[in-house]
Amino acid sequence: MSTDDTDNNESKIDYTINFDPNARAVKPIEEHPLFHLAKEKEPSCDRQENALTGIYKTTMDDESFFMKDISPRRAILGSWFREGSLGFIFGRRGAGKTWFAWDMAISISKGINYGPWKCEMPRKTLYVDGEMPLRSMQERLKLLNPNPTGNLFIMSRERLMDEARMLLNLCESCWQEALLTYCIEEKIKVVFLDNLSSLCWGMKENEADSWEQVLSWLLMLRQSGIAIIIVHHANRDGNEMRGTSRREDAADWVIKVSPNFKFAKIDKGTAFTTTFTKNREDNGDHEESMDWTFITEDGKTNVNWKRTDLVEQVYEMIKEGAEYCSDIAEGFNRSKMEICRCAKKLQDMGFIKKEGQRYVLAEYNVVEITPPK
Repeated sequence: MSTDDTDNNESKIDYTINFDPNARAVKPIEEHPLFHLAKEKEPSCDRQENALTGIYKTTMDDESFFMKDISPRRAILGSWFREGSLGFIFGRRGAGKTWFAWDMAISISKGINYGPWKCEMPRKTLYVDGEMPLRSMQERLKLLNPNPTGNLFIMSRERLMDEARMLLNLCESCWQEALLTYCIEEKIKVVFLDNLSSLCWGMKENEADSWEQVLSWLLMLRQSGIAIIIVHHANRDGNEMRGTSRREDAADWVIKVSPNFKFAKIDKGTAFTTTFTKNREDNGDHEESMDWTFITEDGKTNVNWKRTDLVEQVYEMIKEGAEYCSDIAEGFNRSKMEICRCAKKLQDMGFIKKEGQRYVLAEYNVVEITPPK
């Protein structure tokens, strides 16, 4: 074929894409001009053809999209935690995040309410632990769950190492594929990963690209209708998760666990405050902050909770001697702006006054008074 013939043939290719706005039937992909254009401009490639097929199969106009019947994701807890959700629980070491995660897993597996949040049905739940000694895990589970139902499954990195001589690393594709297959075959609906650092060896926490090798697997779990909760450490100031902020991009919700200074002297148990720092399903039924106590007595851990009133907490802390906004903010892992707003309310109500940069109790307010909510 001559050069002229080649040029003539190339000039006959129609690069114009004409769409029929009145058409409702989906044409076969081979009949679309863009399909042939892609084949003629570049070498044939199965991945490219599959991608193009997928685009035309799933893209629709707004009228068709409005008419499409889309099933809602069923709620697991309240309305903020749903099937296929990705959530994080984070906090400093010793703050109580594992207590919180374990008790949540037990409630979901049994189908019982957790705190103020309704749980409508039991779901098969898998708890994957990466750092707690097996005996300690068993003791804690007995304290929290004296009447097991067989619906909560426990996978321990320590047991894998001791009995199977295998090192669990969720950065490796073999473990990702195996765990996904297990969850699908066993009809697991909720997976807890505790914690990110101990289960994902070799991942550079501060590098966003390193997170991608785990994120793609998490998205496959979500696509399979499996909800994931990841337990992770906080950064040095305790206000954010350690490492790259890109982790939160794909998350539906994030809960921060902070020590509760009012119960710092609990001997057998722990106390903390949970706060939502992100919630995509924010329709008003979740509680921004909750106070929790886990107190062990007579071989059982009793869990109690109540809604947190930050104004009341600030007042209590000032009564105990805290004077400066920065100190109070650090104690609660809150911003100075939040504390200043609470202090202003207390000033307006006459419970405290400000002397320079110091907060002090009002002179006439020397008895035990709880500020109105």
